[in-house]
Amino acid sequence: MKKSKVAEKLTELRHRHGYRLYEVAQGTGLTKTTISRYENSKRENIGLHQLKLLAQFYKIDIEYLTNDDYEESQIKNEEILHLFCKLSDTGKAKLYQNILAIAREEKII
Repeated sequence: MKKSKVAEKLTELRHRHGYRLYEVAQGTGLTKTTISRYENSKRENIGLHQLKLLAQFYKIDIEYLTNDDYEESQIKNEEILHLFCKLSDTGKAKLYQNILAIAREEKII
C-alpha cells in the first residue's frame, strides 16, 4: 500500500523532530495506535480536530498537512522559528550576528 501525502508528512515530521510514537501521543492526546495508523495510511480519514492537534503539537500550519501545494519553505520557516526559540540568549545573539554577516555578504543590507 502506498502512503498518502498526509501519512508521509506525519512520518517525516515525527522523524525530523526525533519523536517516538508515545511522545506524539502524549503531546496530542491521541493514541499511539491512531498515530501509527495515520502514518501508515491505515486510516485515511483524519478528522479536523485530530489534524489540529497534530499541527499544534508540531507547531506547523494545518495547511501543510492538508494541502499538497503548500510551500515547503513555510514549514522550514516555522521549524527555524521553533529552534530559535529554544536557543539560549547567547545562542540567539550568535545566530543574529551570523545572519547579519550573511545578509551583508549577499548585499541584502
